[in-house]
This record gives sequence, structure tokens and C-alpha cells, in this order.
Amino acid sequence: MGVTDQSLAHLSSDEQSALLAYMKAYYNKYNRNFAIGGHQMEYLAQMIALARAHGVEVRLAQPPLNPIFFQKAWKNASDWVTISAYWNDFAALHGVPFYDQSHAPGYTDADFWDPTHLNAAGSSKYSTWLAESVVLPVLTR
Repeated sequence: MGVTDQSLAHLSSDEQSALLAYMKAYYNKYNRNFAIGGHQMEYLAQMIALARAHGVEVRLAQPPLNPIFFQKAWKNASDWVTISAYWNDFAALHGVPFYDQSHAPGYTDADFWDPTHLNAAGSSKYSTWLAESVVLPVLTR
């Protein structure tokens, strides 16, 4: 689905409940065998090496997530600490900066169309942050 102006802020109580029930079922299904790593990380490491071989500077970033994701949708809230630590360690191992904006301040329900996806307004905020905080410092060195 493309970027939309739909937001969590405009959902009725019943719609919010239905969305949370769907997300809880989805995450419970896939969190049953929660594990970090695997072939995807090997591929990402290869992509980082390839980018560097062509003179490209790499940055890793986790976009903002709605607090609902941590409070109600994700099965074990403590898993996110493990995920974030893994990304920090992975980035450090490969010598790339990691920007964890999962709990970034300044975002409200009006910036998300579901707990894990920004809508048009949230994407604009995040894009501005990326440009100013990640890209600009590299370009102005």
C-alpha cells in the first residue's frame, strides 16, 4: 500500500480494537519462534560491503513506531530491547551508524496509518529528520 493520509487518530474505538486484534494475531503467529539473524543479515552484510566497494556510505535506520506497537501488538515488549541491541551490534560490527528512531519523540497517532507504518504526515516528518540528521552531515563534510 502506498503512503496515505489515513491515521490512527481518525479510527473509531471499534476500528482501533479490530486493528489491534488483527495485529496481535499477526505478531503472535510470527513471534512464536522469534529469532534474530539468519540469511537476511548475511545478505545485508554483503550489500554493505558492495556499497562500500563502490564508494557509497551506508547508514542503517529504524523508522518510528507507534507506542501501540510496543504496548499492545507485540507479544513480548522486552523483545524490542533485544532487537535494538542486535541492530546496534550489527551496525558496529560492520562499521556503519545505526539510527534507532523506533521511540522517536514528536510523533502522534496522526502520523501513523497503523502501529508500524507512517502515513503521509509521518513520512514527511521522518524524511525531514533523515535529510537533516543523516544525509546533510555526510554531504557537508
